[in-house]
Amino acid sequence: MNVTCKPQAGDAVRLTGKFSFADVGKIGIIGGLVGKAQDELQVTWNYDAFRGYSCYGAEHCPQPTPRGIVELHPHPDEFVSCSGGPGSIALPAWLLKPTTETLNARCWCWHDLPRAHSAVYYHVTVPVWEWDGQYPEGFWKD
Repeated sequence: MNVTCKPQAGDAVRLTGKFSFADVGKIGIIGGLVGKAQDELQVTWNYDAFRGYSCYGAEHCPQPTPRGIVELHPHPDEFVSCSGGPGSIALPAWLLKPTTETLNARCWCWHDLPRAHSAVYYHVTVPVWEWDGQYPEGFWKD
């Protein structure tokens, strides 16, 4: 597992405090380009995460072990795109606190081409970060 000192796409975020869009303890996933730490993050709660290499096909899709766990190595075009809800939120990376925990996050990618019934589901071990549900005072002001 690629452990970084900053949160990045594919990492998990656990909510540890009250927030209007998710319950305490819920897990979100950070979207974006894997292997590139960002100052501002997109976190999706109750996620369904695509993690793959665009539409390159099966030779780039990770193959799970018998336990369904894979170790991924960042690829220049690997990205995470999440759907879920009630929605995605923007968070500055500095609001997330590191933990020593990891999570076997469920992801999917295309088996061959992007088309109906072509998803391959797998699990990948990712770092877990925590967020207390609070924004700094004045964060949303212009």
